[in-house]
Amino acid sequence: MVKTFESDRWLLGFREVCLSACAESSIWTKFCEVDLITSATQLLHNPSPIIPKDLIRLEYHLLQPVRTHNIGKMKFDLIRKNGTSEKNTITVEHTYVEGAEMYLSDLIVFPLIHICFNIYGVENISDVLPLTCKWYNLMLSQSRILFCTKIFVIEKLFVNQPLKVPEVKMESLYKCDPKRCKTSEKLFTKQEDIENALQIIDSINILHEYEYNFDSLLSKNFSWDDVPFHAHPKGGNLPDERLCRKMEQIENVVKAVLAITHKKDIIVDFCCGGGHVGILLAHLLPSCFVLLLDNKEHSLKKAHDRINELNLKNIFIIQSNIDYFKGKFQIGVTLHACGVATDLVINNCIQNRSKFVVAPCCYGKLQQNHILHYPKSNLMKNSMTVRDYMVLGHSADQTHKEEYSKSDQGEKCMRTIDVDRCLHAKENAYNVYLTKMIPFTCSPKNNLIIGVPE
Repeated sequence: MVKTFESDRWLLGFREVCLSACAESSIWTKFCEVDLITSATQLLHNPSPIIPKDLIRLEYHLLQPVRTHNIGKMKFDLIRKNGTSEKNTITVEHTYVEGAEMYLSDLIVFPLIHICFNIYGVENISDVLPLTCKWYNLMLSQSRILFCTKIFVIEKLFVNQPLKVPEVKMESLYKCDPKRCKTSEKLFTKQEDIENALQIIDSINILHEYEYNFDSLLSKNFSWDDVPFHAHPKGGNLPDERLCRKMEQIENVVKAVLAITHKKDIIVDFCCGGGHVGILLAHLLPSCFVLLLDNKEHSLKKAHDRINELNLKNIFIIQSNIDYFKGKFQIGVTLHACGVATDLVINNCIQNRSKFVVAPCCYGKLQQNHILHYPKSNLMKNSMTVRDYMVLGHSADQTHKEEYSKSDQGEKCMRTIDVDRCLHAKENAYNVYLTKMIPFTCSPKNNLIIGVPE
């Protein structure tokens, strides 16, 4: 929305990346878009003299030095302003929540802080949150923001009442904060841990639930010779060394979609990138509608150019994170959505009672977040810990060439994670098929999961 108003694009900050990282992977985005909203909502419904922990987290964040990708430029600007010559001695402090300038994040955080401060009274909380109050007053000094506060009429509930400060770890909300880089909190995968996790899998005999299925789902006729240049991966400027394998991957996914689609279906290509899968589907299925969804503007620009060259009228582009997309659709598809993105796609499809075709990738990047919890299926949840599951995910990325000693083990771990996904969908009344892309050599991550509501 901000990008549609040229005069306000500065709110997106350096390289227009403010809050561009999704909340599932970014501590800062999650704080702005999830944590602080949750705290303000809870405070509105259940007022308490205990200050929400997220307000303390923001105060501690403002207390830390600014850590951002253009910190060098910020320091250089301060050198010119203050006449200092030693760049290493300069610390950039927070004026706004992300640094020296106001960004979109300030506008998102402000109304939530405004709600909390109105409930407690600024005069009551200023001693506890001095930096947050300083930032809050700076925001109020802008006439347009002050005007908007007239919308919020909130009763002060804790006037002249002592407030309680919860205990919170002092650290910034930047993932790159060195204080977060603690060896004791990292997951190091040892062979012994992998073997113990696989023993659990063997004991519950989970893998027999889904043998690889090679039936008619991938038998639809398909010929690249009939595909126009801009619907072909060649039209997406893929390098020659990747082209053949990418064509094989796309062909497998597209064949699966062709096997389960009907006229007038709405198909969403999640994490579409340059649109290799979605554009081809729009060409092959003129009676269906295709939505390309991705959060990267640069990739979508490439897809937009290809669509214009093809003059396709049944395809649309949406720039969004997966979990923010709330539209209705009949089929969700994704090719090598990284880590948790695969499970976000499956979740979205299950909530919509939509069919899905997913080719998972980057199993080692699976992690708990505010939306997803692992393991996914009840059987796996009752059988192993989260850490055991993450160990399997790390090992699943060890699927390389046949001569690599860990490939068989990695294949078993990869299959285990995908069987868990299949069981989760089955528990939600889906018929699920686990198959492999053909030829197997098209990708080390060659599993394909196809789900159809019962």
